[in-house]
Amino acid sequence: MNCYLLAYRLSLYLTTFTTFVLGCFILLKAQRNKTSLIYVAFLFSLAGWSLLQVSLSVVSGSEKLLLISRLAHVFIIILPCLFLHFTYLFLDIEKENRKTLILAYLISLGFIALLPFKAFIPGVRYLANIKYFPTAGPIYHFHCAFFYMLVILCIYELHRGYRNSKGLRATQLKYMFWSAIIGFSAGSSSYLYVYNKPMFFNPYATFGVPLYVLTIAYIIYKHRFMDISLVLKKTVIYGIIYSLSLAVFGSIVMLLGQLAMPAVNQGLIGLSMLAVFVIVSMVKPLDKFLSTLTDKFLFRERYEYHKTLREASQGMIRIRELDKLLNLIVTIITKHVRVKQAAIFIYEKETNAYVVKASRGRLKIPKNYLKVTRHNPLLKYLLKTKDSIVCEELKLILKQGPSIALKEVIEKLDNIEVSICVPSFLKGKLIGFLLLGEKLSGEMYSQEDLSLFNTLSIQAGLAIENAQAYEELSRTKDRLFEAEKFASIGRLAGGIAHEIKNPLASIKTFTAYLNRKFDNPEFRSKFQRIVGSEVDRINHIVEQLVTYAHPKSLQLEKTDIHKIIEETLSLLENELKKAKVEVKTNYYPKNAMLSVDPEQFKQVFLNLFLNSIQAMEHNNGELKELKVSTYRQNGCLKVVVSDSGEGIHPEKVPLVFDPFFTTKESGCGLGLSIVKSIVESHRGKISVKSELSHGAAFCISLPLKNSPERKLLLRDSYRMLAPAKTGNTRI
Repeated sequence: MNCYLLAYRLSLYLTTFTTFVLGCFILLKAQRNKTSLIYVAFLFSLAGWSLLQVSLSVVSGSEKLLLISRLAHVFIIILPCLFLHFTYLFLDIEKENRKTLILAYLISLGFIALLPFKAFIPGVRYLANIKYFPTAGPIYHFHCAFFYMLVILCIYELHRGYRNSKGLRATQLKYMFWSAIIGFSAGSSSYLYVYNKPMFFNPYATFGVPLYVLTIAYIIYKHRFMDISLVLKKTVIYGIIYSLSLAVFGSIVMLLGQLAMPAVNQGLIGLSMLAVFVIVSMVKPLDKFLSTLTDKFLFRERYEYHKTLREASQGMIRIRELDKLLNLIVTIITKHVRVKQAAIFIYEKETNAYVVKASRGRLKIPKNYLKVTRHNPLLKYLLKTKDSIVCEELKLILKQGPSIALKEVIEKLDNIEVSICVPSFLKGKLIGFLLLGEKLSGEMYSQEDLSLFNTLSIQAGLAIENAQAYEELSRTKDRLFEAEKFASIGRLAGGIAHEIKNPLASIKTFTAYLNRKFDNPEFRSKFQRIVGSEVDRINHIVEQLVTYAHPKSLQLEKTDIHKIIEETLSLLENELKKAKVEVKTNYYPKNAMLSVDPEQFKQVFLNLFLNSIQAMEHNNGELKELKVSTYRQNGCLKVVVSDSGEGIHPEKVPLVFDPFFTTKESGCGLGLSIVKSIVESHRGKISVKSELSHGAAFCISLPLKNSPERKLLLRDSYRMLAPAKTGNTRI
């Protein structure tokens, strides 16, 4: 077996296999209309021709060879007529070209009727490289000319249809035009054998027919040729490439076997068995390799943005800010999928409508500008189908029968230049939908695109729900934060009132003597000095109270943490005196500069100090001592606040930072929870250690090189840390 004959047979076997498989696929997947049936007949005719053609190199006997040759020409004669018929149907011009089509069929039937006569095919002759081929009679020349005339007419009609079309149809016709040129040029090269004029591209030209089939499979997959939705991933293309690889591999093994053992058939059989074993063992890695290869090279652009979208969908769940999440989605889609526009509608409870929350592209829609209510045809259709909407597909469905609902949906999409609409359902509820315009490349969205967008919508739905829940939690947290702050202010009110009353009493006393001693210079000097000082004292107390009560977002400043502690202790000076609590501080290092929010940390220390004071209320006759110490450890600054109170029960220690947990008769149990939230928002940690009758010690650990979050986060869980020892604290 020579290499020339091997390549010739291989090309025909591939043509038979690919055309037959594609024909069966279209027959099963496409709608059973006239267009698809004619095209299936065309593909089966190609398969029949190639199978009979390869038989000429296998069968022996002049009568059998002549019969096979004439049967093969039945398919050859009908091929251009079937393709012309399909072209007219696909372009919706069959009616105006009915006479041309009928004439073509009649002439073809006439040629078929003349096939048994020697004037058409008188016999077969032996060719050195491919064995046997028919010879041409006088009528054969007319058949050959008619074949090329119909092929040229088909290509002309496809080109004209392409130039007069746009959108999906233009893309489909572009690929059909070039694939027809490749397929017919490759197949008609067999005529050169009839006239004994093989060229340099024979026998490899016939491989162009499987290439034609590959192109048709590609536009089925990518551009929904004949309205076929390809559910299985690149079934036809992948199958063809896989089969081609196995065929080439098998042919090489057979050729090597023939060269190595030309006269020993047993050796060839054994080698073939070995080849089968090798092929079977390579199926899995070959499967993976070809799948990746198909994606990277035939679908490279889509492979890249599909990879990006898959990675984005996995990362979306970690984004907690709704606006940031939605803007990220439309930005990624417009940038990587390269669409003209993208907009996301989200359900808004306040208006009971779906409102634009993020938009990007040429026709950017302002946020909250466009609303879709439940009476909108588009929304009704989404709720009914619960599936993605492709505008081009709706238009094709509308052609098959009038539908007012579909017409209204198409009008709504066309008004804002939208090509597809991808809904996002969560627990059966439509939480939003994504509108996408055309691709900048002019290509249509493939079925795999839609599958990916559907997956993206599911992930986005979960991410949106999480972001909305987080925003609601943040709002609730802010309200609780403010409530706890004012609760703390309420506890301070008595002490502050006393602090203000003392200077007011001094001012009132001096005022009472003002009329009688106004002329006394010494009195006026003392009055000015003492009253001014007392007014400044009142003003300072009021300013601290206002600053503390005013809710603020996180404002980071390079601040000495010791200064914050001292200011907070100063604010509680009266409370400490009233409760007879002795304060001991031990600061090391002396300057502890950290990037923190001073007001937030004032609340941290205020809550801890008030808790300590209240914990020591029942220490009748015993020492009441509040200790505050700082020290460095493992790249962190430790702040320990301890008291000599009654302590916390061991079973309750793990619960002290839980929201709404409290051991007090009055209080909402949010103080320590908010303290923990503030500390963790600064990338810090807080822990507690306590023994009954031996007080409690709270340890705050703050990184010296701090990089805190910009917003406070209430965490769902926490880890208890062992506090630092406070034995080195000195008065």
